[in-house]
Amino acid sequence: MSRDDVINIEMDPDVKAFRDADGDAVRAELLLTMPVNTLLRYRALFVAMCRRAHFSEGETYVEKMATSMRVRRHLGAVGVWGLDGSKAALMNLVIAKGARS
Repeated sequence: MSRDDVINIEMDPDVKAFRDADGDAVRAELLLTMPVNTLLRYRALFVAMCRRAHFSEGETYVEKMATSMRVRRHLGAVGVWGLDGSKAALMNLVIAKGARS
């Protein structure tokens, strides 16, 4: 990782928020709401942070999102159907947190 990459990561509010997140529900909400471009640009970093936090649902979501964005599209359609299960797992965490608040 270059010095410029480190500076960009420190300046990106989504990366900082994810790094500083307190719990899986917060991480899940961040993954579901951040720009896809950010998620893809820092994919390896998000996967590493998920692993460090033992947040397998997040790791799965990031990897599936990256995979779905790499496949050939048909007439402009983005195939995100493979995300349904991992997206639902993250949404369940967010909903459960809201129910406890």
